[in-house]
Amino acid sequence: MSPTPTTNLVPEGKVIKVRDVNAFNPEYDAVIADWSRLALLYEGGSAIKQQAPQFLVKRPKELPEVYQARCSQFSYHNILGTCFGWYEAALFKSPPIVALSQMDGTISKPMPLDEATESFYNNFRGNCDRKRTSLVDLTRDLWSNLALYSCGYILVDLPPKVADGAAPKSLLEQKQTGVLDKSGKPVPHLVSYSPINVINWSLDSYGILEWAVLRTQEIRGAFLEKRQVVDVWLYFDREQYVRYERVRKDSSETGWKDTDDDQPVTIVDSGPHALSASKIVPLQRFDVPSALWLANRAYLPIVDHLNADNTYGWALFMANLAMPVIISDSEMAPTLTEAGFIRLSAGSSYEWSEPKGTSFQHAAKRVEELRQESYRLMYLIYQGRTANATADGTSGTSKEMDMMPAQDVMNEFGDVIVAATQRILDLVAAARGDDNVRAHVRGMKFGKTATLEQIQKTEAVLSLAIPSETFTKEVYKQAAAEFLPDANPEMLTTITAEIEKAPSIQKQLTAMSQAQQDQYQTALEGSVAGYVKTPPTPIAKSPPVEKKTLKVVNN
Repeated sequence: MSPTPTTNLVPEGKVIKVRDVNAFNPEYDAVIADWSRLALLYEGGSAIKQQAPQFLVKRPKELPEVYQARCSQFSYHNILGTCFGWYEAALFKSPPIVALSQMDGTISKPMPLDEATESFYNNFRGNCDRKRTSLVDLTRDLWSNLALYSCGYILVDLPPKVADGAAPKSLLEQKQTGVLDKSGKPVPHLVSYSPINVINWSLDSYGILEWAVLRTQEIRGAFLEKRQVVDVWLYFDREQYVRYERVRKDSSETGWKDTDDDQPVTIVDSGPHALSASKIVPLQRFDVPSALWLANRAYLPIVDHLNADNTYGWALFMANLAMPVIISDSEMAPTLTEAGFIRLSAGSSYEWSEPKGTSFQHAAKRVEELRQESYRLMYLIYQGRTANATADGTSGTSKEMDMMPAQDVMNEFGDVIVAATQRILDLVAAARGDDNVRAHVRGMKFGKTATLEQIQKTEAVLSLAIPSETFTKEVYKQAAAEFLPDANPEMLTTITAEIEKAPSIQKQLTAMSQAQQDQYQTALEGSVAGYVKTPPTPIAKSPPVEKKTLKVVNN
Protein backbone atom coordinates (compact mmCIF):
# COMPACT_ATOMS: atom_id res chain seq x y z
CA MET A 1 0.00 0.00 0.00
CA SER A 2 1.37 3.41 -0.94
CA PRO A 3 1.51 6.21 1.59
CA THR A 4 -1.59 8.36 1.56
CA PRO A 5 -0.92 11.89 0.36
CA THR A 6 -1.48 14.75 2.78
CA THR A 7 -4.23 16.26 0.63
CA ASN A 8 -6.44 13.28 1.50
CA LEU A 9 -5.56 13.50 5.19
CA VAL A 10 -6.63 17.13 5.53
CA PRO A 11 -9.83 17.22 3.45
CA GLU A 12 -11.84 20.39 3.04
CA GLY A 13 -15.46 20.28 4.10
CA LYS A 14 -15.35 16.65 5.32
CA VAL A 15 -16.04 15.77 8.94
CA ILE A 16 -13.54 13.21 10.23
CA LYS A 17 -14.92 11.09 13.06
CA VAL A 18 -13.28 9.00 15.75
CA ARG A 19 -14.04 5.77 13.89
CA ASP A 20 -11.98 7.03 10.92
CA VAL A 21 -8.76 7.59 12.88
CA ASN A 22 -9.27 4.93 15.57
CA ALA A 23 -9.31 1.93 13.21
CA PHE A 24 -7.21 -1.07 14.29
CA ASN A 25 -4.75 -3.08 12.28
CA PRO A 26 -5.93 -6.76 12.32
CA GLU A 27 -2.63 -7.84 13.89
CA TYR A 28 -3.07 -5.26 16.65
CA ASP A 29 -6.64 -6.33 17.25
CA ALA A 30 -5.49 -9.95 17.70
CA VAL A 31 -2.86 -9.24 20.38
CA ILE A 32 -4.06 -6.16 22.27
CA ALA A 33 -5.95 -8.19 24.91
CA ASP A 34 -2.88 -10.30 25.75
CA TRP A 35 -0.61 -7.24 25.64
CA SER A 36 -2.84 -5.50 28.19
CA ARG A 37 -2.75 -8.53 30.50
CA LEU A 38 1.05 -8.79 30.16
CA ALA A 39 1.36 -5.11 31.06
CA LEU A 40 -0.62 -5.75 34.27
CA LEU A 41 1.47 -8.82 35.12
CA TYR A 42 4.62 -6.75 34.69
CA GLU A 43 3.40 -3.77 36.71
CA GLY A 44 1.78 -5.80 39.51
CA GLY A 45 0.74 -4.07 42.74
CA SER A 46 -2.52 -2.14 42.88
CA ALA A 47 -2.82 -2.04 39.09
CA ILE A 48 -3.31 -5.81 38.76
CA LYS A 49 -5.39 -6.06 41.95
CA GLN A 50 -7.93 -3.63 40.49
CA GLN A 51 -8.23 -5.99 37.51
CA ALA A 52 -8.31 -9.22 39.54
CA PRO A 53 -11.41 -10.59 37.71
CA GLN A 54 -9.32 -10.68 34.51
CA PHE A 55 -7.05 -13.29 36.06
CA LEU A 56 -8.90 -15.19 38.80
CA VAL A 57 -10.79 -18.16 37.38
CA LYS A 58 -14.34 -18.39 38.71
CA ARG A 59 -15.45 -21.81 39.87
CA PRO A 60 -18.56 -23.19 38.11
CA LYS A 61 -21.70 -22.03 39.96
CA GLU A 62 -19.57 -20.14 42.46
CA LEU A 63 -21.65 -17.68 44.46
CA PRO A 64 -21.00 -14.03 43.49
CA GLU A 65 -20.39 -13.16 47.15
CA VAL A 66 -17.71 -15.84 47.46
CA TYR A 67 -16.00 -14.82 44.21
CA GLN A 68 -16.07 -11.18 45.27
CA ALA A 69 -14.50 -12.14 48.60
CA ARG A 70 -11.76 -14.06 46.76
CA CYS A 71 -11.07 -11.02 44.57
CA SER A 72 -10.76 -8.86 47.67
CA GLN A 73 -8.10 -11.29 48.97
CA PHE A 74 -6.24 -11.25 45.64
CA SER A 75 -2.47 -11.68 45.85
CA TYR A 76 0.22 -11.72 43.18
CA HIS A 77 3.93 -12.57 43.32
CA ASN A 78 5.45 -10.47 40.54
CA ILE A 79 7.64 -13.10 38.87
CA LEU A 80 7.67 -11.23 35.56
CA GLY A 81 8.82 -7.95 37.10
CA THR A 82 11.50 -9.74 39.14
CA CYS A 83 12.96 -11.49 36.09
CA PHE A 84 12.87 -8.36 33.96
CA GLY A 85 14.52 -6.36 36.73
CA TRP A 86 17.40 -8.85 36.90
CA TYR A 87 17.90 -8.84 33.12
CA GLU A 88 17.78 -5.05 32.90
CA ALA A 89 20.32 -4.59 35.69
CA ALA A 90 22.65 -7.23 34.20
CA LEU A 91 22.34 -5.95 30.62
CA PHE A 92 22.94 -2.27 31.34
CA LYS A 93 25.62 -2.76 33.94
CA SER A 94 27.98 -2.13 31.00
CA PRO A 95 25.97 0.05 28.56
CA PRO A 96 26.76 0.34 24.85
CA ILE A 97 29.93 2.20 23.89
CA VAL A 98 29.28 4.94 21.33
CA ALA A 99 32.00 6.51 19.19
CA LEU A 100 31.20 9.18 16.60
CA SER A 101 33.37 10.25 13.70
CA GLN A 102 33.11 12.55 10.73
CA MET A 103 33.93 11.22 7.27
CA ASP A 104 36.19 13.30 5.07
CA GLY A 105 34.74 13.04 1.59
CA THR A 106 38.04 13.71 -0.12
CA ILE A 107 39.93 10.78 1.40
CA SER A 108 37.05 8.65 2.83
CA LYS A 109 38.71 8.47 6.24
CA PRO A 110 37.13 9.00 9.68
CA MET A 111 38.00 12.35 11.23
CA PRO A 112 37.17 13.89 14.65
CA LEU A 113 33.88 15.78 14.91
CA ASP A 114 33.93 19.54 14.64
CA GLU A 115 33.20 21.46 17.83
CA ALA A 116 29.52 22.28 17.13
CA THR A 117 28.64 18.74 16.05
CA GLU A 118 30.47 17.18 18.96
CA SER A 119 28.67 19.51 21.39
CA PHE A 120 25.25 18.48 20.05
CA TYR A 121 25.89 14.74 20.26
CA ASN A 122 27.41 14.98 23.72
CA ASN A 123 24.32 16.83 24.95
CA PHE A 124 22.04 14.44 23.05
CA ARG A 125 23.50 11.35 24.71
CA GLY A 126 22.73 12.90 28.10
CA ASN A 127 19.34 14.37 27.17
CA CYS A 128 17.80 12.69 24.15
CA ASP A 129 14.11 13.47 24.82
CA ARG A 130 14.22 17.05 26.17
CA LYS A 131 13.27 15.62 29.60
CA ARG A 132 16.83 14.83 30.82
CA THR A 133 16.60 11.18 29.82
CA SER A 134 19.90 9.74 28.64
CA LEU A 135 20.19 7.65 25.49
CA VAL A 136 21.06 4.62 27.63
CA ASP A 137 17.91 5.03 29.73
CA LEU A 138 15.82 5.34 26.59
CA THR A 139 17.22 2.04 25.31
CA ARG A 140 16.34 0.53 28.72
CA ASP A 141 12.72 1.42 28.04
CA LEU A 142 12.99 0.02 24.53
CA TRP A 143 14.38 -3.25 25.93
CA SER A 144 11.44 -3.53 28.37
CA ASN A 145 9.00 -3.20 25.47
CA LEU A 146 10.92 -5.78 23.42
CA ALA A 147 10.92 -8.34 26.24
CA LEU A 148 7.32 -7.63 27.22
CA TYR A 149 5.60 -7.21 23.83
CA SER A 150 8.26 -8.47 21.34
CA CYS A 151 8.41 -5.02 19.71
CA GLY A 152 8.83 -1.35 20.56
CA TYR A 153 8.71 2.04 18.85
CA ILE A 154 11.00 5.09 18.87
CA LEU A 155 9.81 8.39 17.38
CA VAL A 156 12.40 10.78 15.95
CA ASP A 157 10.73 14.17 16.36
CA LEU A 158 11.52 17.87 16.13
CA PRO A 159 10.49 20.45 18.74
CA PRO A 160 7.66 22.89 17.90
CA LYS A 161 8.85 25.96 16.12
CA VAL A 162 8.00 28.21 19.06
CA ALA A 163 5.96 27.76 22.22
CA ASP A 164 2.79 29.41 20.91
CA GLY A 165 2.86 27.49 17.61
CA ALA A 166 3.46 30.59 15.49
CA ALA A 167 5.99 30.68 12.70
CA PRO A 168 9.50 31.71 13.79
CA LYS A 169 10.30 35.33 13.18
CA SER A 170 14.07 35.02 12.85
CA LEU A 171 16.96 32.61 12.93
CA LEU A 172 17.89 33.94 16.36
CA GLU A 173 14.43 33.12 17.68
CA GLN A 174 14.73 29.54 16.40
CA LYS A 175 18.06 29.15 18.22
CA GLN A 176 16.70 30.69 21.42
CA THR A 177 13.66 28.37 21.47
CA GLY A 178 15.77 25.26 20.79
CA VAL A 179 14.51 24.61 17.28
CA LEU A 180 18.05 25.02 15.93
CA ASP A 181 21.43 24.64 17.58
CA LYS A 182 24.26 27.17 17.44
CA SER A 183 25.36 25.92 14.03
CA GLY A 184 21.86 26.43 12.61
CA LYS A 185 20.95 22.72 12.33
CA PRO A 186 17.75 21.10 13.68
CA VAL A 187 17.72 19.65 17.20
CA PRO A 188 15.82 16.32 17.01
CA HIS A 189 14.73 14.38 20.07
CA LEU A 190 13.43 10.86 20.73
CA VAL A 191 10.23 9.51 22.29
CA SER A 192 9.80 5.85 23.29
CA TYR A 193 6.33 4.33 22.80
CA SER A 194 4.80 1.03 23.80
CA PRO A 195 3.30 -0.97 20.90
CA ILE A 196 -0.04 -0.60 22.70
CA ASN A 197 -0.02 3.03 21.51
CA VAL A 198 0.51 2.19 17.81
CA ILE A 199 -2.91 1.00 16.65
CA ASN A 200 -2.63 0.93 12.86
CA TRP A 201 0.09 0.68 10.21
CA SER A 202 0.99 -0.53 6.76
CA LEU A 203 4.15 -2.26 5.51
CA ASP A 204 5.65 -2.38 2.05
CA SER A 205 6.76 -5.59 0.33
CA TYR A 206 10.07 -5.47 2.24
CA GLY A 207 8.38 -5.21 5.65
CA ILE A 208 9.26 -1.51 6.10
CA LEU A 209 6.70 0.91 7.51
CA GLU A 210 4.85 2.99 4.94
CA TRP A 211 2.62 4.75 7.47
CA ALA A 212 1.53 4.38 11.08
CA VAL A 213 -1.04 5.81 13.50
CA LEU A 214 -0.03 6.56 17.09
CA ARG A 215 -2.72 7.03 19.76
CA THR A 216 -2.16 8.81 23.09
CA GLN A 217 -4.08 10.71 25.77
CA GLU A 218 -3.20 14.06 27.29
CA ILE A 219 -4.51 15.72 30.46
CA ARG A 220 -4.63 19.49 30.04
CA GLY A 221 -5.67 22.34 32.27
CA ALA A 222 -4.08 25.21 34.16
CA PHE A 223 -4.17 25.57 37.92
CA LEU A 224 -7.69 26.25 39.27
CA GLU A 225 -9.16 25.43 35.85
CA LYS A 226 -11.19 22.41 34.88
CA ARG A 227 -9.00 19.73 33.40
CA GLN A 228 -9.53 18.34 29.92
CA VAL A 229 -8.92 14.81 28.71
CA VAL A 230 -7.75 15.03 25.10
CA ASP A 231 -7.44 12.02 22.80
CA VAL A 232 -4.65 12.44 20.24
CA TRP A 233 -3.99 10.51 17.03
CA LEU A 234 -0.73 11.12 15.15
CA TYR A 235 -0.42 9.92 11.57
CA PHE A 236 3.04 9.53 10.02
CA ASP A 237 4.03 8.51 6.52
CA ARG A 238 7.32 8.91 4.69
CA GLU A 239 6.88 12.61 4.02
CA GLN A 240 4.45 14.22 6.46
CA TYR A 241 2.47 13.97 9.64
CA VAL A 242 -1.05 14.96 10.73
CA ARG A 243 -2.25 15.50 14.30
CA TYR A 244 -5.90 14.79 15.15
CA GLU A 245 -7.49 15.63 18.51
CA ARG A 246 -10.77 15.06 20.35
CA VAL A 247 -11.69 16.61 23.71
CA ARG A 248 -13.64 14.24 25.97
CA LYS A 249 -17.02 15.55 27.09
CA ASP A 250 -16.57 13.97 30.51
CA SER A 251 -13.16 14.85 31.96
CA SER A 252 -13.41 11.96 34.44
CA GLU A 253 -13.34 9.40 31.63
CA THR A 254 -9.99 7.93 30.71
CA GLY A 255 -8.97 4.87 28.77
CA TRP A 256 -10.33 3.68 25.47
CA LYS A 257 -13.35 1.54 26.29
CA ASP A 258 -15.96 4.14 25.30
CA THR A 259 -14.50 6.13 22.45
CA ASP A 260 -17.79 7.55 21.05
CA ASP A 261 -17.04 6.69 17.42
CA ASP A 262 -19.47 9.27 16.03
CA GLN A 263 -17.79 12.24 17.69
CA PRO A 264 -15.78 14.42 15.26
CA VAL A 265 -12.05 14.98 15.57
CA THR A 266 -10.12 18.15 14.81
CA ILE A 267 -6.98 18.49 12.71
CA VAL A 268 -4.69 20.74 14.74
CA ASP A 269 -1.39 20.40 12.89
CA SER A 270 0.21 18.87 9.78
CA GLY A 271 3.30 19.18 7.66
CA PRO A 272 6.71 17.60 6.97
CA HIS A 273 8.31 15.67 9.82
CA ALA A 274 11.91 15.16 11.00
CA LEU A 275 12.81 12.54 8.33
CA SER A 276 10.84 13.91 5.38
CA ALA A 277 14.01 14.61 3.41
CA SER A 278 15.10 10.97 3.82
CA LYS A 279 11.64 9.56 2.91
CA ILE A 280 11.55 7.53 6.15
CA VAL A 281 8.66 7.14 8.59
CA PRO A 282 9.93 8.81 11.80
CA LEU A 283 8.14 6.24 14.00
CA GLN A 284 10.59 3.36 13.88
CA ARG A 285 9.66 -0.19 14.92
CA PHE A 286 12.11 -2.61 16.58
CA ASP A 287 11.43 -6.36 16.92
CA VAL A 288 12.95 -9.44 18.56
CA PRO A 289 12.48 -13.09 17.54
CA SER A 290 9.92 -15.18 19.40
CA ALA A 291 12.66 -16.95 21.41
CA LEU A 292 13.52 -13.58 23.02
CA TRP A 293 9.90 -12.66 23.74
CA LEU A 294 10.41 -13.53 27.41
CA ALA A 295 6.98 -12.48 28.68
CA ASN A 296 5.15 -14.66 26.18
CA ARG A 297 7.24 -17.72 27.08
CA ALA A 298 6.18 -17.55 30.73
CA TYR A 299 2.74 -15.95 30.20
CA LEU A 300 0.48 -18.97 30.77
CA PRO A 301 2.54 -20.58 33.58
CA ILE A 302 2.54 -17.26 35.44
CA VAL A 303 -1.25 -16.96 35.13
CA ASP A 304 -1.56 -20.61 36.24
CA HIS A 305 0.73 -19.89 39.20
CA LEU A 306 -1.36 -16.83 40.08
CA ASN A 307 -4.57 -18.90 40.27
CA ALA A 308 -2.93 -21.82 42.08
CA ASP A 309 -1.40 -19.49 44.66
CA ASN A 310 -4.66 -17.60 45.22
CA THR A 311 -6.78 -20.73 45.59
CA TYR A 312 -4.18 -22.20 47.95
CA GLY A 313 -4.19 -19.01 49.98
CA TRP A 314 -8.00 -18.93 50.02
CA ALA A 315 -8.13 -22.57 51.17
CA LEU A 316 -5.76 -21.82 54.04
CA PHE A 317 -7.74 -18.72 54.89
CA MET A 318 -11.00 -20.67 55.04
CA ALA A 319 -9.34 -23.51 56.97
CA ASN A 320 -8.29 -21.03 59.62
CA LEU A 321 -11.89 -19.86 59.76
CA ALA A 322 -13.39 -23.34 59.91
CA MET A 323 -17.18 -23.77 60.08
CA PRO A 324 -18.61 -25.65 63.08
CA VAL A 325 -20.72 -28.78 62.49
CA ILE A 326 -23.23 -30.00 65.11
CA ILE A 327 -24.54 -33.54 64.73
CA SER A 328 -27.82 -34.00 66.63
CA ASP A 329 -31.36 -35.34 66.16
CA SER A 330 -32.92 -32.43 68.03
CA GLU A 331 -33.51 -28.99 66.61
CA MET A 332 -31.40 -26.26 68.14
CA ALA A 333 -30.05 -22.87 67.35
CA PRO A 334 -26.80 -22.51 69.27
CA THR A 335 -25.20 -19.12 69.66
CA LEU A 336 -21.48 -19.23 69.03
CA THR A 337 -19.11 -16.64 70.46
CA GLU A 338 -15.39 -16.32 70.83
CA ALA A 339 -15.74 -16.55 74.64
CA GLY A 340 -18.59 -18.72 75.86
CA PHE A 341 -19.90 -22.27 75.87
CA ILE A 342 -22.26 -24.36 73.78
CA ARG A 343 -24.94 -26.49 75.41
CA LEU A 344 -25.97 -29.58 73.47
CA SER A 345 -28.50 -32.29 74.17
CA ALA A 346 -27.44 -35.83 75.08
CA GLY A 347 -26.13 -37.84 72.13
CA SER A 348 -25.08 -34.75 70.14
CA SER A 349 -21.56 -34.12 68.81
CA TYR A 350 -19.67 -30.99 67.81
CA GLU A 351 -17.01 -30.96 65.06
CA TRP A 352 -15.29 -28.62 62.58
CA SER A 353 -15.39 -28.82 58.79
CA GLU A 354 -11.80 -28.90 57.62
CA PRO A 355 -10.24 -30.38 54.47
CA LYS A 356 -7.61 -33.07 54.83
CA GLY A 357 -4.01 -31.91 54.94
CA THR A 358 -3.00 -33.93 51.87
CA SER A 359 -4.74 -31.47 49.55
CA PHE A 360 -2.73 -28.61 51.03
CA GLN A 361 0.52 -30.49 50.44
CA HIS A 362 -0.31 -31.10 46.79
CA ALA A 363 -1.40 -27.49 46.35
CA ALA A 364 1.82 -26.15 47.90
CA LYS A 365 3.90 -28.45 45.70
CA ARG A 366 2.01 -27.32 42.59
CA VAL A 367 2.52 -23.64 43.43
CA GLU A 368 6.27 -24.16 43.86
CA GLU A 369 6.58 -26.17 40.62
CA LEU A 370 4.84 -23.42 38.63
CA ARG A 371 7.06 -20.76 40.18
CA GLN A 372 10.25 -22.61 39.23
CA GLU A 373 8.92 -23.35 35.74
CA SER A 374 8.17 -19.66 35.17
CA TYR A 375 11.77 -18.76 35.98
CA ARG A 376 13.11 -21.61 33.85
CA LEU A 377 11.11 -20.50 30.82
CA MET A 378 12.81 -17.12 31.09
CA TYR A 379 16.22 -18.86 31.32
CA LEU A 380 16.76 -17.90 34.99
CA ILE A 381 17.13 -21.36 36.49
CA TYR A 382 19.24 -20.33 39.45
CA GLN A 383 16.88 -17.50 40.48
CA GLY A 384 14.01 -19.97 40.54
CA ARG A 385 15.65 -22.32 43.03
CA THR A 386 14.37 -22.42 46.59
CA ALA A 387 16.41 -22.15 49.77
CA ASN A 388 15.86 -25.88 50.25
CA ALA A 389 17.77 -26.82 47.10
CA THR A 390 20.14 -29.79 47.23
CA ALA A 391 23.88 -29.42 47.75
CA ASP A 392 24.46 -30.09 44.05
CA GLY A 393 22.02 -27.33 43.17
CA THR A 394 23.76 -24.78 45.40
CA SER A 395 27.36 -25.55 44.39
CA GLY A 396 29.46 -23.00 42.53
CA THR A 397 29.70 -25.17 39.42
CA SER A 398 25.94 -25.70 39.39
CA LYS A 399 25.29 -21.96 39.70
CA GLU A 400 27.67 -21.24 36.83
CA MET A 401 25.98 -23.81 34.59
CA ASP A 402 22.53 -22.52 35.55
CA MET A 403 23.56 -19.01 34.47
CA MET A 404 24.87 -20.04 31.05
CA PRO A 405 21.47 -19.92 29.27
CA ALA A 406 20.76 -16.46 30.72
CA GLN A 407 24.20 -15.31 29.59
CA ASP A 408 23.53 -16.46 26.03
CA VAL A 409 20.19 -14.65 26.06
CA MET A 410 21.89 -11.49 27.34
CA ASN A 411 24.36 -11.64 24.45
CA GLU A 412 21.47 -11.90 21.99
CA PHE A 413 19.70 -8.96 23.61
CA GLY A 414 23.00 -7.06 23.61
CA ASP A 415 23.26 -7.47 19.83
CA VAL A 416 19.69 -6.18 19.46
CA ILE A 417 20.31 -3.13 21.67
CA VAL A 418 23.61 -2.27 19.98
CA ALA A 419 22.00 -2.49 16.54
CA ALA A 420 19.03 -0.40 17.72
CA THR A 421 21.32 2.29 19.18
CA GLN A 422 23.28 2.39 15.92
CA ARG A 423 20.07 2.76 13.93
CA ILE A 424 18.73 5.49 16.22
CA LEU A 425 21.90 7.56 15.95
CA ASP A 426 21.91 7.17 12.16
CA LEU A 427 18.31 8.48 12.05
CA VAL A 428 19.19 11.40 14.30
CA ALA A 429 22.10 12.27 11.99
CA ALA A 430 19.72 12.10 9.01
CA ALA A 431 17.23 14.39 10.78
CA ARG A 432 20.00 16.95 11.36
CA GLY A 433 21.43 16.63 7.88
CA ASP A 434 24.75 15.27 9.19
CA ASP A 435 25.39 13.08 6.17
CA ASN A 436 29.09 12.73 6.98
CA VAL A 437 28.64 11.69 10.64
CA ARG A 438 29.07 7.99 11.40
CA ALA A 439 28.21 6.25 14.68
CA HIS A 440 30.13 3.19 15.84
CA VAL A 441 28.35 1.33 18.64
CA ARG A 442 29.77 -1.69 20.38
CA GLY A 443 29.73 -3.38 23.77
CA MET A 444 27.16 -5.44 25.71
CA LYS A 445 29.00 -8.76 25.39
CA PHE A 446 28.86 -11.04 28.38
CA GLY A 447 31.20 -13.93 29.22
CA LYS A 448 33.04 -13.82 25.89
CA THR A 449 36.15 -11.79 26.62
CA ALA A 450 39.54 -13.07 25.54
CA THR A 451 41.19 -15.21 28.21
CA LEU A 452 44.89 -15.67 29.05
CA GLU A 453 44.68 -19.13 27.50
CA GLN A 454 43.51 -17.66 24.17
CA ILE A 455 46.31 -15.07 24.24
CA GLN A 456 48.94 -17.75 24.93
CA LYS A 457 47.48 -19.91 22.18
CA THR A 458 47.75 -17.07 19.67
CA GLU A 459 51.36 -16.38 20.70
CA ALA A 460 52.21 -20.09 20.40
CA VAL A 461 50.74 -20.31 16.90
CA LEU A 462 52.66 -17.23 15.73
CA SER A 463 55.89 -18.53 17.29
CA LEU A 464 55.76 -21.51 14.91
CA ALA A 465 56.75 -19.07 12.16
CA ILE A 466 54.77 -20.95 9.52
CA PRO A 467 56.03 -19.60 6.19
CA SER A 468 52.65 -18.42 4.97
CA GLU A 469 51.74 -14.76 4.91
CA THR A 470 48.04 -15.59 4.38
CA PHE A 471 47.99 -17.91 7.41
CA THR A 472 49.63 -15.31 9.64
CA LYS A 473 47.14 -12.61 8.65
CA GLU A 474 44.20 -14.94 9.22
CA VAL A 475 45.50 -15.63 12.74
CA TYR A 476 45.62 -11.90 13.38
CA LYS A 477 42.06 -11.47 12.09
CA GLN A 478 40.79 -14.22 14.36
CA ALA A 479 42.64 -12.74 17.32
CA ALA A 480 41.10 -9.33 16.65
CA ALA A 481 37.62 -10.85 16.56
CA GLU A 482 38.25 -12.70 19.85
CA PHE A 483 39.76 -9.72 21.66
CA LEU A 484 37.02 -7.33 20.42
CA PRO A 485 33.84 -9.43 20.52
CA ASP A 486 31.67 -6.32 20.92
CA ALA A 487 33.02 -4.48 17.86
CA ASN A 488 30.43 -3.68 15.21
CA PRO A 489 30.84 -5.10 11.68
CA GLU A 490 32.10 -1.79 10.28
CA MET A 491 34.93 -1.62 12.82
CA LEU A 492 35.91 -5.24 12.22
CA THR A 493 35.92 -4.57 8.48
CA THR A 494 38.29 -1.64 9.02
CA ILE A 495 40.60 -3.75 11.20
CA THR A 496 40.59 -6.56 8.63
CA ALA A 497 41.47 -4.13 5.84
CA GLU A 498 44.35 -2.70 7.89
CA ILE A 499 45.68 -6.21 8.55
CA GLU A 500 45.53 -7.00 4.84
CA LYS A 501 47.41 -3.83 3.92
CA ALA A 502 50.06 -4.28 6.59
CA PRO A 503 53.35 -6.00 5.58
CA SER A 504 53.97 -9.56 6.68
CA ILE A 505 55.92 -10.44 9.83
CA GLN A 506 59.00 -11.39 7.76
CA LYS A 507 58.88 -8.08 5.96
CA GLN A 508 58.46 -6.24 9.24
CA LEU A 509 61.43 -8.09 10.79
CA THR A 510 63.55 -7.41 7.72
CA ALA A 511 62.59 -3.75 7.80
CA MET A 512 63.36 -3.56 11.53
CA SER A 513 66.73 -5.26 11.03
CA GLN A 514 67.58 -2.93 8.15
CA ALA A 515 66.51 0.08 10.21
CA GLN A 516 68.76 -1.04 13.06
CA GLN A 517 71.72 -1.53 10.70
CA ASP A 518 71.11 1.87 9.15
CA GLN A 519 70.94 3.44 12.58
CA TYR A 520 74.19 1.74 13.65
CA GLN A 521 75.97 2.76 10.44
CA THR A 522 74.82 6.36 10.81
CA ALA A 523 76.01 6.48 14.41
CA LEU A 524 79.37 4.95 13.44
CA GLU A 525 79.95 7.40 10.59
CA GLY A 526 79.07 10.28 12.88
CA SER A 527 81.53 9.20 15.52
CA VAL A 528 84.35 8.73 12.95
CA ALA A 529 83.68 12.09 11.36
CA GLY A 530 83.80 13.75 14.72
CA TYR A 531 87.26 12.29 15.53
CA VAL A 532 89.78 14.68 13.87
CA LYS A 533 93.52 14.54 14.74
CA THR A 534 94.96 17.94 15.61
CA PRO A 535 98.63 18.82 16.56
CA PRO A 536 99.25 19.27 20.26
CA THR A 537 99.11 22.77 21.52
CA PRO A 538 102.72 23.99 22.18
CA ILE A 539 103.53 24.88 25.76
CA ALA A 540 104.18 28.57 26.11
CA LYS A 541 107.74 29.39 27.23
CA SER A 542 108.20 31.45 30.33
CA PRO A 543 109.99 34.74 29.88
CA PRO A 544 113.73 34.68 30.86
CA VAL A 545 114.51 35.60 34.47
CA GLU A 546 116.79 38.50 34.88
CA LYS A 547 119.88 37.74 36.95
CA LYS A 548 120.51 40.35 39.55
CA THR A 549 123.86 40.70 41.47
CA LEU A 550 123.70 41.43 45.14
CA LYS A 551 126.15 43.94 46.28
CA VAL A 552 127.41 43.60 49.81
CA VAL A 553 128.25 46.85 51.41
CA ASN A 554 130.70 46.77 54.28
CA ASN A 555 130.13 49.30 56.86
